[in-house]
Amino acid sequence: MLTTKVLVEGGSTALNKNLKRINSTFNSLLPNQINWKPGLKIRSTVDCINHLLITNELYFKLKK
Repeated sequence: MLTTKVLVEGGSTALNKNLKRINSTFNSLLPNQINWKPGLKIRSTVDCINHLLITNELYFKLKK
């Protein structure tokens, strides 16, 4: 049966896998590379990662 606990645990597992993938992909970038914005209204890589982390944190707080 699908329960909130199962959803949260599955989401947590997926989040951990994605965090490992983010680390392996972007860990070698220099600060000026990861913070680079191609335009004023375009997010940098670190902005996008931060957005995902905040969204996941808020989502899991709501589910607990």
